[in-house]
Amino acid sequence: MSSRLMNHVRALQEEIGVLKDRIQPHDTGHIYTTISTLEERVKEINEELEKNQLDDEPIEAHDG
Repeated sequence: MSSRLMNHVRALQEEIGVLKDRIQPHDTGHIYTTISTLEERVKEINEELEKNQLDDEPIEAHDG
């Protein structure tokens, strides 16, 4: 699943770049809103990926 999420993040980042190129001096507030929303989604996915990576780490056995 992490591969799918990483691809999704890359696609979102590419779209953010496209939208940033479309920003004009006026009448593009909706683009700023969309960029902000997509950037927040990228953060959410990256947090999920980090959590999944921690969950996948093997548990070390300890002699007690």
